[in-house]
Amino acid sequence: MSNLFDIGKTGLNAYRQSLAVTGQNIANINTDGYKRREAGLEEISAGTGSVTGIQNQTGIGVRITGIRRSFDEFLLNKARSATASAEAKSATYASLRQLEDMILPGDSNLGNSIGQFFSSLQEVVTSPSDVAPRVVALEQAKLLADSFNDLSAVMRQLKHGLVTQANQEVDDVNMLANELGELNQQIAAAGKNKVNNALLDRRDALIDKMSESIGMSVNLGKSGAAGLTIGDSGRGPTLVEANVTTPIGIDPKDDLLAFVVSPGVANNYTSQVKTGTLAGLADAYANVASVMNEIDQLAFKLVQDLNLVHRQGLDMDGLPGKNIFQDIDLNVQSNPTNVGDVKADIKIHDYSLLSADKVTISFDKAADLWRGKNVAGETIASGRRQIDFSGFTINFSGNAEDFDQFIIDPVRGSASGVSVALKRPQDFAAASPLLVSASATNSSDAQIEAVKSEINYPAELPKVEDIFSNDGLIVSATQFLTGGPVSVIPADVTSIDLFSLVQQSNVKFGLGETDILSASHLSLKVTTKDSGGNDVTDEIRFALDQSNFNQDSGGWRNMDQIADLLNVGSMTGTRVSDASSVTLSQLGGFASGQNGNLTISLSEDAFAACGIELTTGRTVSGVVTGRIDTASNIQVFTREGRHIAGSTPDTAQIVSWQSQMDGSTAFNPGALYTGDYLNLSGSDGYLGVTVDRAATSSEVLIDTASTATKSSISFESLVGIDTNEASVDGKTASAQTMSYTADIGGLSATIDKDDIAGTSSDDVAIAMVSELRKNAPSVYIEGLVSLKTAYSFTLNEVNLTESAIHSDGTKVVSHNGATYMFKGDGSNITVSGGPDNAVDLSYTSSGNVVSGKLETKPKDGDVVYVSFEGQQYSITMVQGEVIVGGGEPGRLNAYYDKDFKLQIASNGGTVSKAAITVIDDTIITDNKSAAQRFGIMQNDDVPTNFYSNQAWLGVDFKSGGTAAEGNETIQVDLIGTVAGAGDDLTFTTAALSSNDDIEILTAIKAAFDALSDKKGYSAHIGDSGTLWFTRPDGGNFSFESTEGGSVGSTAITLQATLWPASTIDLVSGNATSATTIGSSYLAKDFHLVRNGSTLEANVIGSASAPSISGTAKSAAGQRLTLSDLPDEELIIIVGKTGARKLSAQFDSVPQESVKIQRDVTVKVIDAVNNKVEFIDSLTNTSMATRTLDKNAMAEAVGLRVNLIGAVNTDDLFHVENNDEGVGDGRAMFELASLQTGESRNDGRGGFQKIFNTTVSRLGAMVRTSELSAEASIALKDASLEAEASFSGVNLDTEAANLIEQQQAYQASARILTTARELFDTLLGL
Repeated sequence: MSNLFDIGKTGLNAYRQSLAVTGQNIANINTDGYKRREAGLEEISAGTGSVTGIQNQTGIGVRITGIRRSFDEFLLNKARSATASAEAKSATYASLRQLEDMILPGDSNLGNSIGQFFSSLQEVVTSPSDVAPRVVALEQAKLLADSFNDLSAVMRQLKHGLVTQANQEVDDVNMLANELGELNQQIAAAGKNKVNNALLDRRDALIDKMSESIGMSVNLGKSGAAGLTIGDSGRGPTLVEANVTTPIGIDPKDDLLAFVVSPGVANNYTSQVKTGTLAGLADAYANVASVMNEIDQLAFKLVQDLNLVHRQGLDMDGLPGKNIFQDIDLNVQSNPTNVGDVKADIKIHDYSLLSADKVTISFDKAADLWRGKNVAGETIASGRRQIDFSGFTINFSGNAEDFDQFIIDPVRGSASGVSVALKRPQDFAAASPLLVSASATNSSDAQIEAVKSEINYPAELPKVEDIFSNDGLIVSATQFLTGGPVSVIPADVTSIDLFSLVQQSNVKFGLGETDILSASHLSLKVTTKDSGGNDVTDEIRFALDQSNFNQDSGGWRNMDQIADLLNVGSMTGTRVSDASSVTLSQLGGFASGQNGNLTISLSEDAFAACGIELTTGRTVSGVVTGRIDTASNIQVFTREGRHIAGSTPDTAQIVSWQSQMDGSTAFNPGALYTGDYLNLSGSDGYLGVTVDRAATSSEVLIDTASTATKSSISFESLVGIDTNEASVDGKTASAQTMSYTADIGGLSATIDKDDIAGTSSDDVAIAMVSELRKNAPSVYIEGLVSLKTAYSFTLNEVNLTESAIHSDGTKVVSHNGATYMFKGDGSNITVSGGPDNAVDLSYTSSGNVVSGKLETKPKDGDVVYVSFEGQQYSITMVQGEVIVGGGEPGRLNAYYDKDFKLQIASNGGTVSKAAITVIDDTIITDNKSAAQRFGIMQNDDVPTNFYSNQAWLGVDFKSGGTAAEGNETIQVDLIGTVAGAGDDLTFTTAALSSNDDIEILTAIKAAFDALSDKKGYSAHIGDSGTLWFTRPDGGNFSFESTEGGSVGSTAITLQATLWPASTIDLVSGNATSATTIGSSYLAKDFHLVRNGSTLEANVIGSASAPSISGTAKSAAGQRLTLSDLPDEELIIIVGKTGARKLSAQFDSVPQESVKIQRDVTVKVIDAVNNKVEFIDSLTNTSMATRTLDKNAMAEAVGLRVNLIGAVNTDDLFHVENNDEGVGDGRAMFELASLQTGESRNDGRGGFQKIFNTTVSRLGAMVRTSELSAEASIALKDASLEAEASFSGVNLDTEAANLIEQQQAYQASARILTTARELFDTLLGL
């Protein structure tokens, strides 16, 4: 009976709960995320049998095993995946539709703006001289710029909106992930068999919601806790693991929307976000960025092409066209992950050469090299501190680390930067700059078309301003590793001076601070050549003892201290071979030092091993560079192969150069070697260039020239090359190289650095002329008149007496307008005062006489002119002094001596033994009067020229000697030593008077003057009464005197003075002098004068110009000086042998200067082989040679020509400037052709097609995205329906279950009723 009760009771409970579950299902039929429940029923079996009984076979009822959720993980995951895919496709489609509406908003889209702009240009073509169409075109240009700007702005806004939506979705995902983590903790806490189904429903609802935003893989644990990973692989980044969540974020890039796991912490980027709204937004972002990039590329190309073509035309003012639109700047972006502090700066050289390709520049620390790579990963350029790209250069500063990166995207942001540059309608360059025509003499009917073309050269060769320091210094010279083309002379360089240098032997030391402090000895091993030409090496040791130089006793601090002491000779070395002392200068060396760097160079010899010994016992070895005596050949070419300057090649060299031209990008394709203009200048040179080439050191420093009347030699001193030079960093030094020889008409001289006072070219000429004049006699003249005039007066004339002066002590009186002061002390009287020009004032008691002299100098500004060595000199009175001007500077000295006679003397000898003469009045008016005022002349008498080589002999009567006794005569014999008897002279005086000693000299002088042939002798009586004989030719002679006539009882006493020696008595009957001190000198038949750095040998009379030559040593072995350079690029080529060391100086014009297009004649030189030559019409210079292509086209010298029709050899076609072509619209027609670009073969233009392609691609993307979205939505709906049919609540099913469960419940209740009735019946029994 109890079993029956149990069965009814359990049935009643089980179906009551089942009814509750069914009711719950019906109640939550519209609840999101609710999964249908089912009550699980299980029979309750009876217990086991006893020893005496068996198990009850009927059981004891039913029970609820659990409330099960209708859950199919496969269907649910399938529905989630379909949802994520549909959401992604829908988001992409919606954004693309929005983008399409932006690109094509209606009639005012970018494409229409492009069309309207070019239509306005066509109107200008039709009426180029009318301003009205130009006004419209300018406004359409502004509209086009605005269209680009507006479209760029709305696309940026769209990208920003997509980022905002993505951030919202990310926030939702992170929030739901956090909720799921908390829910997982609750589920895990409930245990495996006690999980509340509502928690599981909530879990699945959260996951469903997250899968709309991001595609995920779900992993359900045994407890029901969900683990989520991004993506459908199951191996993506974890979002939720148990109760731990990992946030995600976004990182918007230019071209993609990147997803980051654990942003701000781990920052792990993931590519697993492939479905969900976030994936759709990312796809949309990438598509918008792609279209935006295409619009930027269109803007970049439009601005670049339009500006390039427009600059080739002429505006209404006849000026070259300017940019229509502003050039778009490049932006360089550093990678945010860069470790170093390096910075990059861009310098744009030519906007027209910029490529639209993106470049990534990365640093390789091991190679210390930056490499620029294109999008294909190909290295297109590299460099250490600078990289040259097409059209621009990038420079790096700071410290870079491995893998540091910079990104250059030329087109990025171009659309937003489009702006009109033209200011006036007249600035549209509609006219073609060229006029083309066929020569009337042509034998064919062919015609020519020509347009300007841009010459784009690769940036492989550096420009001179990038590789040379432009200072011409040897210490900053550039040394090249190999020969060949090394540099470009840009078109804006107007002149350049190139030096090819030898390499001096040098040694370099680099010491750290500690080593500098402990430096003790410098050891230099120097190799020289002995007399036999053999190498001899000697060691020179310099003690680096600071205490010898009063330096800091703590040790050396900087190598510049040692370098300075070595250079000035304060620090001397000791030769190991003989212990002799020597300075660095005596070794021909010079040092440069700074910080730890010390460099020593030798001008001639070579270093062997060198070292610096330290007090620690260690020796720091120097790095030795050997001497290279030969300077490399340097050549200058045009890009077309025209050889402008350099050495004359042989056939093999021409073949080699042509090979270089064919294979080198330094030359234009088709370049052909031509040596027609080699080293020629002016009208004979290439386009009027001036070339000065020196092929040897002597030619570099010395230039000689000769005419019929003059020979000259010019010297140059290369300051900075042949002087002692040191670099500021102590890493470079150069020792002085100065040695010159000259031979002029048999005069020879050699000078070196010890003879030259300074470093200028004039200093060299001064030292050389001084050496050449060294053995020639100097000359001087003495004014005939002293400008001191004696005067006197007595005390009586001024009413004074000595007693009055002594009585009063001081007396002041006036005489002839001057004031005199007398002072007496009782014994002596002194006088002072007098006229301002009074000198030598004195008082004599005998006669009471005041005497003095008056100086009568010429007035300030007074001038007299003299001639010397064919040059005119002025002698001017300036503030009481005479100043020499004119002629050779410093050649003459002039001064007044103590007797106030004017002395004029030459500085150094005169090789022509020239005389200093007063210039005649016929040449300079009143010059004779001036000479008299200066005291040079007395009346018509002129002064005698005295030469330093003359023999001087002075004869006078000896004081106290025997005078004439009367009627004696004196025979004088002047016996020369130059020409044997040919220069002996004999003459006899008239009879002398008695007791007259002065008459003796005047009688000798009178007898001499009476001679018609004086055999080269001259005589004059000086101030002291001495009779002086001399020979201007410098010949030695002796004086003999013999008394004749009525000879007295005692010989007349004479004496001879041998200048400048002592006096000799002449007392015998035959009075004979000793030999004088003159020296013979054969005068040259030319005057040698200096004019700046040039020595000139000017012939005298009808003589021939003397021979002239010279040699020199220099560190410069070759020199090319080019001026009046053409406005085109030139190539410098260095020879493969020699030092390959170059220095340069150059001048340039501003780059923005207008380049003038030359008038060009295109000549057919070979009609059969289609060869043409481009010739400058003005100078008839051949500039380029070309072979016409299959379209009869050729491009050279900035022109692209097309010959139409059959041509004949020697046909000429003219391409000229159209400076006044205001009414010409051909350039605008060329500009208008860029719209479609169909008629062009240069790849420019085609903007309409580019935009249409972009629009078409976007349309296809929109349509594809729409179809994809529709399909994804259909799949999503089907998947959701399938999942819902399994786990969702069906009202019919639940109603049937309700009836069934209600009946079962009622039946169970009936069982209880029946059991109770049975029980009552049994009790009733």
